[in-house]
Amino acid sequence: MTNTAQSFSIRQVVSYVPLWTKSNFSFLEGASHPDELVEQAHRLALPALGLCDRDGVYGLVRAYTKAKELGIKLLYGAQLSIGNLENFMDPTDIAEPKVIAYPRNRRGYADLCQLISRGRQRCPKGQSLVNRDELASAGQDLLVLSPCPATLESLAPDFDDRLYGLVAVTGARGTS
Repeated sequence: MTNTAQSFSIRQVVSYVPLWTKSNFSFLEGASHPDELVEQAHRLALPALGLCDRDGVYGLVRAYTKAKELGIKLLYGAQLSIGNLENFMDPTDIAEPKVIAYPRNRRGYADLCQLISRGRQRCPKGQSLVNRDELASAGQDLLVLSPCPATLESLAPDFDDRLYGLVAVTGARGTS
């Protein structure tokens, strides 16, 4: 008797796609080059990889080139820092909520780039902050993910079916 689980390839069995992956362009947050992340996703037989650097799309070109070469789907977006500009006292310590924004189409990509530019223009170099109204007004062609229940609750009225909770697993299995 054959084991039916062995008759499937790893690519058919894996349904996991990392959606919150940062490259080394997210200084002090991501460690690997964008093309290396795509290569590793391919080695792990992942069907896709979501690349979302902090407040920018820096690694997109390198990741896209490698993904096209290897035949892996690349989801590209950005992690955005959101908050109230009036409460933004110390620009070196942004402790505002984060969201991951993925464009649904070309218009969404343009909206995402405009949000990033606006957020960068008002802050010192290396920082960015987008307010909730800006995010909501750009939102028709963006999918937004957040690991924070309070952020999800505050954005829900503006995003309807384009807002999702993000579950991030950190650490090794079985550790506390």
